[in-house]
Amino acid sequence: MGLRVFWGFDHEATSQEVSDIVPGSTVVGLFSSITPYDDGRSFSLALSAHKLDLLFDAQQTWITGFHHHPDDPGAMALVEYKDGTTTQIKLLVNSAGQLQVVHGGGAILATTPDYYDDPTWKHVEFKAMIDNAAGAFEVRVNERIVLSASGVDTQNTANASANRVYFGVGDRLLDNLWICDGAGATFNNFIGELRVITRRPNAPGFYTQWTPNTGLNWEAVDDEQTDNDTTYVSSIAPDNKDSFPLVALGVDSGAILAVGQNIRARKDDVDQREIAMLARQDSTDYEGANLELLATYRNWKEIRTTCPDTTEWTRENFAAMQFGYTQKV
Repeated sequence: MGLRVFWGFDHEATSQEVSDIVPGSTVVGLFSSITPYDDGRSFSLALSAHKLDLLFDAQQTWITGFHHHPDDPGAMALVEYKDGTTTQIKLLVNSAGQLQVVHGGGAILATTPDYYDDPTWKHVEFKAMIDNAAGAFEVRVNERIVLSASGVDTQNTANASANRVYFGVGDRLLDNLWICDGAGATFNNFIGELRVITRRPNAPGFYTQWTPNTGLNWEAVDDEQTDNDTTYVSSIAPDNKDSFPLVALGVDSGAILAVGQNIRARKDDVDQREIAMLARQDSTDYEGANLELLATYRNWKEIRTTCPDTTEWTRENFAAMQFGYTQKV
């Protein structure tokens, strides 16, 4: 698989919109305007019920990266790899403010000699391979290796795998979160520090076939955060399409590793309705999988690690593309 998901937490209005992206997951938290780059939003895990409990298929190796800001320094689990409800291995901050990698059964596998919990933004990456004897892990902070080991026991259940990536409560903020597994041909290792930048429609595109409830099509879907039925577009005819250019990337945005196209939609009748995400590159339309709509809103994200024509992403080809949606049924 490789790159499974990433978030910048900039456009979602509720925790449910985050959990929609990984079906079967449970996400409870708040959003904050405090971010490592002083724009957009981050995700807050400050209250006792807060968590990011993300359900995937079982994989032996997981790699997770994120910006982390402890609002109230102290002991907290940063991220856990779980088999069902049982922790295989986790990365935590102990009561002395040191980073530790801990076996799910409680054995401490490694501890940093220095302190970690000062209230500043840090970029953290945690890779672990689950095995009873040949397990391995590595922790990086701001791209510097701070903990690592191989040939160790990282397995706490009968399965040499984990299917949940879990971020529990701790008075802290998360941003620019990405998760990879070790099974892909690409994105199967550390990515390094990155920034998830959100770009929204800013003008009419090649297609304007849906009907806005107010204003122009692009104005009805350029929400800072999703607003459901306040502004929207609608369609009753299969093959209707909308496409839009996006706000340009900043000059300091760097290379593009992947693009995630997001859509939020529902149906308002009893018939089956499906849509597909649309990407338009060099006068060619590329459609994603059919998405079946329900009577309530739901979010989807389609991740592209290459351009639709399979070439590598560049700032130039991203700027020339349009993104939108097609009514399929």
